[in-house]
This record gives sequence, C-alpha cells and structure tokens, in this order.
Amino acid sequence: MDASQTVATWVGTLFTAVGLGSLIAQSSTITNQLDPFYSFRNLEHLGLWADRQEKPKWYHLNKQPPVGPVITASVTNGFCGGNVVRLTRKPTAEVGKVGWTALLSVLHPAPGPPKAPVPNGVLEEKLAPTIDSAERGIAGRTPSQSFVGWNALHRQPLHKHGESACLAIDRRTFIALLSIQNGRVIFNYSGPAGLRASYPAYNGIWYIEWPIGGPAIARFSHYVTEGKECYPAFVSVRVDKCINMLAGIVETGTSKIAFPGRKGSGEWVLEFEARGYDGAHGSRLLYNILGGKSHEVAKLFQRRAANDIGETVYVAKLAVPSVDDNNRKAILYIRARESEILQESLDCLPWSSINWSLHRGMKDILVAYGKATMDFYRNALALVLKDRVKECSQMLIKRGWDPAFVWESMPDMAYNAVMAGAGNSGNAVRVLTDAALQSWTKGEEDLDRTCFWEAHYRTPGENKEADVGVLDEDAVIALTKYVVLESSQELDYQMYHELPMEMLMA
Repeated sequence: MDASQTVATWVGTLFTAVGLGSLIAQSSTITNQLDPFYSFRNLEHLGLWADRQEKPKWYHLNKQPPVGPVITASVTNGFCGGNVVRLTRKPTAEVGKVGWTALLSVLHPAPGPPKAPVPNGVLEEKLAPTIDSAERGIAGRTPSQSFVGWNALHRQPLHKHGESACLAIDRRTFIALLSIQNGRVIFNYSGPAGLRASYPAYNGIWYIEWPIGGPAIARFSHYVTEGKECYPAFVSVRVDKCINMLAGIVETGTSKIAFPGRKGSGEWVLEFEARGYDGAHGSRLLYNILGGKSHEVAKLFQRRAANDIGETVYVAKLAVPSVDDNNRKAILYIRARESEILQESLDCLPWSSINWSLHRGMKDILVAYGKATMDFYRNALALVLKDRVKECSQMLIKRGWDPAFVWESMPDMAYNAVMAGAGNSGNAVRVLTDAALQSWTKGEEDLDRTCFWEAHYRTPGENKEADVGVLDEDAVIALTKYVVLESSQELDYQMYHELPMEMLMA
C-alpha cells in the first residue's frame, strides 16, 4: 500500500512538473504575442539600439516598452548636453527603420566627454524616472567618464504608432535640430486636413505630418550617397550660434542685438533700443522657447519714416525686400549710430563652415548694408581663396579632403562660390571656408570677431582701389563670413505657431 502511494505521488509530481514546464515554455510565446512592440525590438527596426535594451526576466509576463534616447536641444544646454555637434553625410553606425536611429548616426558629439545631459522642456517630468545605469555610472565611473557616443544619454520608453517605435521630442528640440542641420522649408501645407511639411537639411530631410485629431509625427531620413566623399567626414556646428542666427541675434563683445523682421513697402528708419527685445513680437518668443533670455537682448526696430525724412541726417539708404512683394522694396534709412551697430554686427558674425538657417530680416539688412563693399572686394577675395587652395593643398588633404578634388576642382569651386553672390550649397560653403582658414594665423575663438567692417567705414575717404588686391587675414575672414551669410537660407522663425508642444519621431 505504501509502495503504491509512493508511486502515485511520484507520478503526480512528474505530471505536475511536466505541466509547469509546458506552461513555462509557452509563457514566452504568449508574452511575445501580447507584446505590441514584438516586431519592433530587432536590429532591423532599432539599429544599434536593439542591443541597448534591458533583457526582460523570464517570469515577467508583461514586457516593458523598448527604450530609446532622450533627445533635447536648447541655446543653453546645446544638443544632448554638448554645444558643439559634428555632422556627417553618411551614417557611422547601424541604422534602423525608425528615423531617430538615423539622426543619431549623422549627428555626433564633439571629441571629449560633454556634460551629462539633463531632460528639459515638456518631457522633463515624464522622463526623469527613466534614467538608467549609463547615467549613474558604470563600474564606479562617472557619467562623463563612461560616455561613448550617445551611450550616456538618458532613456525614455518608446511609443508605438503605426509600424514604428517612436521617440518623443518636444517642439524646441525639433526647431533647434533644423537650425543645427541647416534646414529650410520646401513644402508646407496647413489647412482643414492638418499640417504637412518638408524640410531638407545638410545631412538629411525632415517630414512632418500632423493630421487633425492625431499625433504630430516627425520623420527623418538621411541621404543615401554612393562612393567616396570628396569632403572631410565631419563638419562642426555650434548649437548656440545656430539658434542665435535663426532668431536674428548677433552677439558682440558687450551685448546681444536682435534684428527686426520684414516690413511692408514704403520708407522706414532703423532705430536702436537698448534691452528692447523683450517687448518685441517677431522672433522673441522663439528665442525664449529655445532657452534664451530675451530681457538680455537689445533690439533694432523699424519705425515708419516721417514725411520730412529727406531732411533727416542719415548715412545710408537701403532697399530691402518687403512683406508685400519681393518686387516692391522697403526703403530703410540708416543713421550714424545704427550704421556703427551694423558694422559691428558684420564683424561679429559667428564663424560657420556650413550655411545658416537664417532669420530673413537680419539677412536682408546686413546683406544690403555690406553689398557695395563686398562687391568691391569680391573678385579679390575669390582670387585669394583660389590661390590659397593651390598653395595649401597638402594641408587641406591632411584635413580630410580628397586629393584629386583638391587639385582639380577645389580652387575653381572656391572662386565661383564667392563670385556667385548667392546660393544655398553647403558643399560650396565648406570649400570656401576651409580655403579661408588657410590664411588664418590666430585662434579659432578669434574667428567670431574681426575688425574689417568697422575699419572700412571709419576711413571712407582713402583710396582703397590701390590695395584691393592685398587682403590681410582679417579681411579674408570677415568677407568670407559675409559670403556665408548671403549663401544662407531663410527659415521661418515663427514656425512654432504651427507645431504642438510634443511630437513623436518615427
């Protein structure tokens, strides 16, 4: 009797074990079937981020959503904690189907560990609890010491939308990204069906879809290029300077000066107002959205000219585009004080090796103010840059330029980029700026401050024709910055009106 009970007990235990084993074996399949992200956790969809997911425990029946990086950008904290960002045309890592993996494969931190980024904007409260071990430090190291690429970024759970595992970004980050990547609008529709827009940039293209009643979706696609690049792989940009130029703000040694937007046709007088930006309309709200402090900024504004403007003392008269029609100009009168401010602004234009996404009012005024001088020196600058490419070919090759390109194409490209007087080619700007740098013997930080424009206007009576063929390094840099300005594209600084506070990046 005892033996039969023992056998029965063991048989029951065996069947129970087999049953439990079967349930355990099937639990993984059941969990996968219940997982809405099941088909989005692979390398094909998430790229390298598929290997950066936490491995779930076998006994967890409910899988947590996969995680992606927290992407933030502002004028104060830069992009993901670093002010200098390096752009590439070709992805440097495995790219998945979702656009945010492509974005982080063509945007790169500057060499060296940046400060640990802090979530900000509308996502701050939602994302703060999701910080993982990468931010707390690995094996006793600090976050900056363990920083490799974008590995140290904060993490956030992804959102399923359609066939994508989407990343949440806020409005200011999207606008800042456009400025960093030299984005410009080529298509924009806003109507009863919602919003659709397209923004090509230096290293990819953005698409925005915001249907009525649905979430706003931002998609990024990198350009597909074949063969070897003729240009150095990386080009660096500064986030704060990109945002300033979009907002129409120039930083001088002692102040920040904001430029006005376009006005209607007719006659206007340019006037300076200290600390007047906080009461402006224009780009002031954008600057605050992007992390700036408008109360610290002075303002240039346009006042409707009185009937007796002809009797007023002014030193320059500019014809600039109007909001009415590009063929109907607005006439802008410049007095002595404001003329000196424009000279200082031209000398204090920040250095950039690619085009700007630019505040059109600032571009209108500065390009018009400096045009006569630029045209006078244009051929001389073009010849200087052409010669510098030839003389410094080995140095350019060491910087990463393709040898055949430097010898055969680069001299003429530098010359033509200056002589064109307009354009939107980021590649041409890279050519002429690297050529100009071959004449520069000072530090990189000195590129933002030249003395050419102020000196030129202080001595208007001198016979400059005799020295037009002799441009010193200060003149070469100052005039090159002007060419970058006139080659830059406008981007609507009031685009924030059309965008929601939060978007999903697919």
